[in-house]
Amino acid sequence: MGDYVSRTGEKIGTCGRAYYATIEMLQNELKLNPNDSEVKHYLKPENKCSFAFPFHRYDKKEIGQISNYHSDQRVYFPIYLKGFETFHGKITHHIHPQNAAGVNLFMECPYNNPNVSSNLDKSYEVFHLTEQVYYNGSLHIMGECAYCGERNVFSKDEASLIVKEILERAEKLLKYWDNYPPDQQEQNKLESDDLKLIASRIIETYN
Repeated sequence: MGDYVSRTGEKIGTCGRAYYATIEMLQNELKLNPNDSEVKHYLKPENKCSFAFPFHRYDKKEIGQISNYHSDQRVYFPIYLKGFETFHGKITHHIHPQNAAGVNLFMECPYNNPNVSSNLDKSYEVFHLTEQVYYNGSLHIMGECAYCGERNVFSKDEASLIVKEILERAEKLLKYWDNYPPDQQEQNKLESDDLKLIASRIIETYN
């Protein structure tokens, strides 16, 4: 089951979600094979398909060499949302005790549930940046709640706030520079540059 590149047989994704390709990868593939109906379907905005967010570690990869689906391969990049109107789903927990039938328990996401431990700070919500998606005819970023996995699409204004928070994180890594040993300075510089690149690619999504 799934959608595949006709030229190579590599899997794109399933049901309009390009788990194994960024939009740029598919655009490049269409140049090589303009008649690929699956690739053409993904790239039509009216089909509302989604694509793996273009983290820079994917830049030299090809379709099928990345995965935004498998937990051991995907990038878990956190975004911290304050004052956003977000949507959440249920969390399913399966238990199968000895000598009894297995059951699924359905629970509210902690962000929607008042009966959660007090160590959860609800002044902000943690999402993971996962995808770019065609929404209302143009490209947007999308993220998943860290707890329930519910996917949320973010407007350009919301994305601007996300970018602002990411850039603040980047600058914080460079504060008190002289207090760190050289190896830590280098590590902080790399992490800061990485954050800035992610921020720039969020901005590019809406341009």
